[in-house]
Parts: sequence; C-alpha cells; structure tokens
Amino acid sequence: MILACDRITIATPAQMMIHCASAPAMGNKSDHRWTADMLDTVDLSILDTYVARCGEAHRGELQQMMEAETYLASGQCVALGLCDGITGTEDGKLPEDLPMVAAGVTGSIVRAMRTLPDLTELAAKRAASMKMQQALEQERRRYQ
Repeated sequence: MILACDRITIATPAQMMIHCASAPAMGNKSDHRWTADMLDTVDLSILDTYVARCGEAHRGELQQMMEAETYLASGQCVALGLCDGITGTEDGKLPEDLPMVAAGVTGSIVRAMRTLPDLTELAAKRAASMKMQQALEQERRRYQ
C-alpha cells in the first residue's frame, strides 16, 4: 500500500518488509492450484510495483528479496529506491524535536495517521486529563 504514494519517506528506526503475497486456502487440489496461480499473479503485480520505483535493473534482486521475505532498514530502503528519503532529516542529521508517529497493523487492518496531530493540542488535553485525575484522587481520599 505504501508504494501507492507519490512521495515516500521512512522514519530512521523503521523497517520495510518486502515479501510474496499470501492467502489462506481451503478446498480440493483444484482450489489450491487456483489459489497458487492467483498468488503468482499478485506477486508479479507487487514485483512490477517495486521495479517501477527501483528500476528494471533491480528486478531479479527484488524478486529474490520477496521470496526470502526480506526486512530492510530505512537507509537500505532509500538506497534501493523504495523510499525517497528519511523522515525529518536534513543533511543526514535528525532534529532533536522530531515528533514520533506510530503505525500499527492489527488483524489485517492498517491504522496509520494521514497527517501529524497538533502535538500542542494533544499535550494540553493530556495535562487537563491529568489534572482531572488528580482532583478525583483528592476527592476519593477525602471520603475514605
């Protein structure tokens, strides 16, 4: 999915895994052959997408990496052409106040932020919540 973006940046500690498609299969041998053929087609589409970003010269290497289920560090992603750059870098140095954004995969649902949240607003909400918790704790102690 990430390769559908016009510009791709990756955080310094992040990794990208490139791999072949997978799918559960049930049924008889014909059903399994159909699933295997479908997965071959999906793999070809994935490989063509990688090649479109990295260049035709990397096709064989990318196919081997897919078959091996390869994890790439952020610098490797940039060097290969899968990513355009490393998030927040300027001349190869990370700023000290770089905001961290998390994305997670849960049950085949990708949850990611499309835009960075207003960190000042989030900090204010957290401070208000902490203040409320302290007030509730004081009230609880008062009635014990």
